[in-house]
Amino acid sequence: MKQNEPFSVLYQDDDMIVVNKASGLLVAADRWDPDAPRLDLAVTKALFGDSDAEPVEASPTDAEPTQAPGEATQDADGDAEGDAEGEAVRESRGPARRHRIYAVHRIDKDTSGIVIYAKTEAAHRALSMAFEKREVHKTYHALAYGRPVWDETEVNEPLRADGDLKHRTVRDKRRGKESTTLLRNIGPCGKYCWIEAKPVTGRTHQIRVHLQLSGLPIACDPLYGDGQPLFLSAIKRSWRGDAFAERPLLDRLALHAWRIELAHPITGEPMVVTAPYPRDLESTRKQLKKIYKTDPLEGTEESADED
Repeated sequence: MKQNEPFSVLYQDDDMIVVNKASGLLVAADRWDPDAPRLDLAVTKALFGDSDAEPVEASPTDAEPTQAPGEATQDADGDAEGDAEGEAVRESRGPARRHRIYAVHRIDKDTSGIVIYAKTEAAHRALSMAFEKREVHKTYHALAYGRPVWDETEVNEPLRADGDLKHRTVRDKRRGKESTTLLRNIGPCGKYCWIEAKPVTGRTHQIRVHLQLSGLPIACDPLYGDGQPLFLSAIKRSWRGDAFAERPLLDRLALHAWRIELAHPITGEPMVVTAPYPRDLESTRKQLKKIYKTDPLEGTEESADED
């Protein structure tokens, strides 16, 4: 996916479309940021042109409502799972529209990676139920600041959305919802590390908060980290460039929804879809691999293509 493209298509048939979202796009409408660029509108236009097509949002009773200003959210740190089936039923009672897509989950505005939309009400119901029953398995890659002492760990910290003046998700032992993330230490990169994260539950900003609580804030995270961009000069000792002209390797949240495993909503056939890194994250990966020999894509087709 080129840096200036809002998305690329990873898989598509008559029932669903799976896309690789660029960072900076809302998955659906956000009351906190109504003028932000939206992925659902871009996908709808690409599929149907300038017709009367319109996206259908997930139900407002979904488990993960949008919370933070500028954040669309909830699959980067968990999916917006809930009564999307009810939304499809309600929509079916109204005037029939031929051209539409149905949101079944969300990821954060600043997260890149996999997003699924249904094309039919039947697929919408099936996918929504699969997310609600936790039958969809998601894998994220994050570049985090710090060095974990574990190879694998399970984080169980109850979380409450919109918990402070910055509208962040916070740990709340009394009022927070059960939240679980499986973490694997892929390997160190100097003062950073690559982390594989698999959210079991779907809370707002779950991965970001669980990593921050583990002492491993995600690089360039403005809400749960220092938000500072990552420069090559900060990681390469032999760097001899112009400090005033240097551009950052990465200046957005270093979190990517890399892989998703699920059953096809109509046929039931198992599906595994992976999303290539966007250009900024891919450049960062290659530089870190060259310097520290750690590669989050080691053993995958993407890494094999480089050898």
